[in-house]
Amino acid sequence: MKNEPPSPPIVLLPGDDPVICYLLAWEQHERDGSWWAYITWPRERNGQPYRHVTTVSAERLEPLESAEVYAQVPRRVLGRNGELRPWSPLSS
Repeated sequence: MKNEPPSPPIVLLPGDDPVICYLLAWEQHERDGSWWAYITWPRERNGQPYRHVTTVSAERLEPLESAEVYAQVPRRVLGRNGELRPWSPLSS
């Protein structure tokens, strides 16, 4: 919609109880080249909603939107030294 604020793209985390999540960021681990995703979705604890944020292997996620929206998700690299740095196409 025209006046709708921007929102992170959605993905499906399949499993016994599949969850539709917001994709917050991609992170590549330098030690093995694997990609991980930071995702969030609302959950409930003691009758109160809260936002659950976790990381999962990017391989586990299924896209639910067009490919171009995922290209806009922030990316970074977790270096062998434990430091985070910006990702660039040349660093992969």
